[in-house]
Amino acid sequence: MARCPYTGRVLHDHYRSNRAGFLDLMARARANGSPQLVKVVQRDAAALRRAHTEALQDEAAMRRKSIDEIITESRADIADREYQLAREEAVNLGAKPVTKEDCERIFGRKFAA
Repeated sequence: MARCPYTGRVLHDHYRSNRAGFLDLMARARANGSPQLVKVVQRDAAALRRAHTEALQDEAAMRRKSIDEIITESRADIADREYQLAREEAVNLGAKPVTKEDCERIFGRKFAA
């Protein structure tokens, strides 16, 4: 996750805790009639919002990726377990040596790799 270069805190936490501070600073800058300060505060707030959004998107992408990896690994584990059970059953039926192709031929179905 992205970190704030000033405080080192995670940006989305930093953004949440400082949003009120930005709004307060913006109100004071407008009250003092300082257009340059208003622009600086707006620019900083926009940069922090963008960084916050990017951090959340990165976090969501990492979660999706890990879920996809878990599903793929689970499918591979299930396929491997099916093959092992079929192999044990083929050995019990007297087939020797038992390969994946033997199991596929004996049981008439394909086993995923």
